[in-house]
Amino acid sequence: MRKHLYLLSFFAIFVLLSSTASAYLQVQYGEPDNGEHGVEIQPVCEAYVYDYDGGLMNISFYEMIDNVDCGLTGTWVHVITYTLVPSGEYSFWFENASTYNRSYGWRVDIENDTLSTNRTFCFTTDSYYDLSFCFCSSQFIMLIALAMFIFFFSIGYNTEKRSGGIFETYSGFVLLWFETLIATYVSLPVVIGLMTPIALIIILLGILKFLYHEKEGVTEQY
Repeated sequence: MRKHLYLLSFFAIFVLLSSTASAYLQVQYGEPDNGEHGVEIQPVCEAYVYDYDGGLMNISFYEMIDNVDCGLTGTWVHVITYTLVPSGEYSFWFENASTYNRSYGWRVDIENDTLSTNRTFCFTTDSYYDLSFCFCSSQFIMLIALAMFIFFFSIGYNTEKRSGGIFETYSGFVLLWFETLIATYVSLPVVIGLMTPIALIIILLGILKFLYHEKEGVTEQY
């Protein structure tokens, strides 16, 4: 009987020590949270980490951009490490999470002199393109490309001279560039599929206008 009590005592101490060690370092929460949808592109990922002993930690963030449906089967890429820091909230800018309607993974690893732990998160970005007061770099470039297309196409279309063909042709190439930006940052396959033939038609019409339109300053004699 006494032998059984000793064994139960050792088992209880082991369980107590194991539970204490597992809670010694902890990632208490993360934002964006695991499984969260509708996250804006290029979010700031932040986590609150805690050392129950009040010691200093090394905190490392990793990102996964080739992730599919939160399967977390891609490659982890190191982003930043905070060295010998206390408990608190730490973050990094997930700049590569720049495509709409796509899943991304991020992870935080913490360690001190004796213990280590980590926590993994996965989120999915917005499924639509929203221009409302979000002047991130990708949207700014897309707005510039769209403005350039409208500007050059308007000049080319309204100019009856051969130079109008040059502007039209250039606007077609700008539209192809705009299509590339949409393919990179936005998930709109229908729009992307329509842009290529439209851009090629504009380029062809611009070339024809330049080659066969009456030269500037030359009029027919009757």
